[in-house]
Parts: sequence; structure tokens; C-alpha cells
Amino acid sequence: MIIRQSIAAQLLQNSQPLKPAQHNNEPESAPNNVLAIVSKLDDRARSTFSFGVRHKLEPIYEFTAKGSTQDVHEEKDIVEHRDIYETRAVYEETPILETNTVGSVDLSVADGLGDLGLETKEKLTIKVGDGPIAVINFVKDNKIQVKIEGTTQNFTFSKDDGSFRTGLLDALNSIGGLTASYTSDGRLSLVTADAAPLTIAQKGKVPDDPTQSPIAKLGLEAGTIEPVVVGYTSEQIGTEQVKVGTEAVVIGTQSAKVGTQQVLEAYDRELVGLKWSDELEVDVGGLQPFAPGSFWLSDGLTYDLHSSAVSDWSSQATALQLLEVIPTDK
Repeated sequence: MIIRQSIAAQLLQNSQPLKPAQHNNEPESAPNNVLAIVSKLDDRARSTFSFGVRHKLEPIYEFTAKGSTQDVHEEKDIVEHRDIYETRAVYEETPILETNTVGSVDLSVADGLGDLGLETKEKLTIKVGDGPIAVINFVKDNKIQVKIEGTTQNFTFSKDDGSFRTGLLDALNSIGGLTASYTSDGRLSLVTADAAPLTIAQKGKVPDDPTQSPIAKLGLEAGTIEPVVVGYTSEQIGTEQVKVGTEAVVIGTQSAKVGTQQVLEAYDRELVGLKWSDELEVDVGGLQPFAPGSFWLSDGLTYDLHSSAVSDWSSQATALQLLEVIPTDK
């Protein structure tokens, strides 16, 4: 059986160095810890005992990490900013026009035409827009006549009981495109249809004093009343797209470089030198295999090479502990 072990400094501190591959059958030339083993061997085993030191030349390597710098990428969204539009109605404002004149005299206090100072046969004309001229004739104190392009209408009423006010409205409302009424305080109000201009004029001789004309006696003014804006109407004429904001829309992804990293790929091995190593070889022919790592000695004791436990000789156990004995076949 051959036992090998790398030599430690402690193992050979009391022995003389041996030449490479030198073997010796004389136990006295062996190191002390080897002698401890041999002292327990019988004559037959001791006669086959030999040991030697082998010198080996071993390479010395230096290892260098080999790697590369690699980019570090990160997946990021591709965002596009888009306008947000809203469909809105388009309106057009149209002015509301009105042609309206309101008299300045309270007609409710008069019982008849005479109370207003109107005299028989006094006349005035009214024209609505491009319409025909209407002639208003106060024929009698109980009769008003309206003549339009050869057509004459008569409106009669009682005298001195205030019914002339109704007759006056009937006569004026007979003119096309004209609406006559009284305000809450008894004044005469004239409104034309479609805001058409209203022209009021004196018929016949114009008095030197304008206040004595039939127009002034009714609280009106001679001239043309043009339409005025009294409000607006809003009419939808279509729709339009109005920008009301923006939004971020993800339209894809992209790989973006965010840094770098060192990646280990391999190690380069370089021979940088050589070194000598020693190995002790012991050949004990008298040991018999008993179990893995254990052997019988000649006197029947068991010797465990791994735990270095020997039944009754602790001095040899100390020596054996210096050896990590690896059994191999002879």
C-alpha cells in the first residue's frame, strides 16, 4: 500500500532533505512522524517499508479577467402630443330692428277731437316703407276718412264720449304695415312691420306755427322715423373645430441608452513562472486493507487515516494528524 502526502514545513523540520526519487529501507533515516508509524509495524511490514521525497516542477499562472463594456438600454414610450379639438356651433347675430314712434300727448283726457284742437278737414299723410301714401282726413268731429290710392274708408264714432280714440286707432290700423295702439299713459304708439321706415307729413297748407298742425296735436312729429336696433337674435349658421387643449398619445416604444456596464466574459491565463513542490511517498507493504481510509496493524489495532484515531497510542495520533493520508493501491 502506498501513502502520499505533500510535505509541510512542520513535517520535515527534524529531518534531512532527501534527493529526488530517493528511497530508503532504514527507518532511522525517516522523519519522526513517519518513524512513529513504523514503530508499530511488525517485522514483515517493516522489511517492506520505504519512503522518498519527489520534487515536482509546477507552473505558476496569473489569471486576468477579460470583459467588455456594454451599453445598458431601457425601453421607453414614444409619445406624440396632439391637439384636442371640439366641434362647436357657429352662430350669427342678427340685429332686431324696430321702427316705432310714441306721441307726447295723453289722448285719454280728451272726450272728442275738439278737445285736442283738431279742426274739421285737417289732414295728414302716413307712408310705411315703400308702400302707398295714406291720407288721414278728420272730416267731422265724429268721422275720420282714410284714402289710399283712390280707395276711401270712413270710420265714425260718437262725439264727446271718448270713443274717438277707438275710431282713430281703427283708421290708422287700416294702413298696411302699420300698427297703432295706446301706451299705458294714453299716448299714441305707431309701429311698422319689418321695421320699415315711417314717414309722417302735413297734407295741405302747413301752418306757420308747427304746434298747430294736426300732427303736433296728436303728439307726433313730422318726418321719417328710421328703424333702430332694439336687440339681437342668434342663429346657427354652421359648425367649427375649436382647439381646446393637447394630449400625450403613446404611439410606440424605443430602446434608449441609459448607461454602460462592464460584463465579465472569461479569464485569460498567463504563465508567469515555475515553482518546485515536494511530495512524500511512503510504501508500507505490511498494511492490510480493512475499510475505506482504515487499516489493520500487525498487532490487531485499527488505524483510521482520516480521523487519525489509533486505539491506544495518542503519540502516533499527533504525528498522523500532520498527514492528510490518501490511500492508493500499490
